[in-house]
Amino acid sequence: AGETGGWFKAAYLTGGRDSGDGKPEPKTPWENERWLKTFPAVYCNIPEYMHPAHFRWSRSISAADLAERLKRRKKGGVGALKRVRVLARSVSGNVNKVLFEGTKGRLIIDKEAGVRGVFSVSSLRNTMFLIEAERDAKGLLSELLVYGGGWGHNVGLCQYGALGRALAGQDFRTILAHYFRGATLKRLDY
Repeated sequence: AGETGGWFKAAYLTGGRDSGDGKPEPKTPWENERWLKTFPAVYCNIPEYMHPAHFRWSRSISAADLAERLKRRKKGGVGALKRVRVLARSVSGNVNKVLFEGTKGRLIIDKEAGVRGVFSVSSLRNTMFLIEAERDAKGLLSELLVYGGGWGHNVGLCQYGALGRALAGQDFRTILAHYFRGATLKRLDY
């Protein structure tokens, strides 16, 4: 939670990869692209129990529509978009900060809910995404192609990951210990 913009730091909400293979999170842009454009072997990849678009998804976003939405974040907006660039990612690869550069200025958005909300009327499903840009003849952005993974805020328990772990034979104590590291499970006496 402490890595995700707009959230608080909590000892029991530290990140952990949702696979049993021991491989680290993707670090380079190439690794991140391969991660988001494929269906890696992780506990939350259970197509027999979920719609594939909940695991991997893509969006086409008109640059003109995005520039219009930016007017709500900055008076007058940034003009026609020249560039959209991810400035910061968490250790897990989630987008923490995005720069929007236009013909009239720049704007940085750096909170999880803000990043998800600015790209779409209904918000992106997750901040685990990458952006590819399409340009017009003048070099201005015409469209953004967004490739993403997961659905949610990436803080706490992953419902599909917990299901995948249970299907792999893990009990509830093991599952909860993975998602809430250092927390103690107790019975309430009432």
